[in-house]
Amino acid sequence: MSFRVTTRLPRIYQSFPTKLFRVNFGGPDVVLRPWKFASALFDIKTDREGYVYSRAEDVDAGTYLGPNGAIMRPNSPMLHAVLTKHWMHRDEGAVIYEIEQGTEVTQGLTLVHERSDVFSLQPDTRMLLSEFNKVVTQFLQTNGRVYTKKQFLEAYPRPIKIEGAHIVRSIINPGQNNEAAKRSIERPKKRWRRDYEGRYAFGAFKGPKF
Repeated sequence: MSFRVTTRLPRIYQSFPTKLFRVNFGGPDVVLRPWKFASALFDIKTDREGYVYSRAEDVDAGTYLGPNGAIMRPNSPMLHAVLTKHWMHRDEGAVIYEIEQGTEVTQGLTLVHERSDVFSLQPDTRMLLSEFNKVVTQFLQTNGRVYTKKQFLEAYPRPIKIEGAHIVRSIINPGQNNEAAKRSIERPKKRWRRDYEGRYAFGAFKGPKF
């Protein structure tokens, strides 16, 4: 089984083009990290008053630069790497939401396919970050199936293959002991470092532009 990227990215959807998952550490409520000066990791930019905004015009114009919302992924190698390698110290209370293909995005939200296996639920209008967190949480709890980490890995022991993008992974078999399998398991970690410790490192962004 695989997920193929066949369109120019980023792209906006009003319904889910494939089954997606949201990993929520620390409990069922979504609490996104706002951009702060000298912050290496963040989920969304706010203005000085704490408001978030739609970035649909940037997507249409080809000038979009994320992140701008709650990250979601298909059952990809990176999703498994997030759960089993990169954030193991935050396992306690982790909740994984599953949203089925075809689910319509509710008012107040839009779904953006940013790149490769990265989707995000974003605001479609101006609202306070605290309000946006509640809107995303309500959407996930209303439309999603909930897993613990253990339940998710039992239901989805292997990731799917991502095709047609700048990350392509074969299905990983954790039971294999050969060198090829070991290398394939290590690759998502390198990808994560480039995305979130490189692209999102201090200095990559100058702050919100509103």
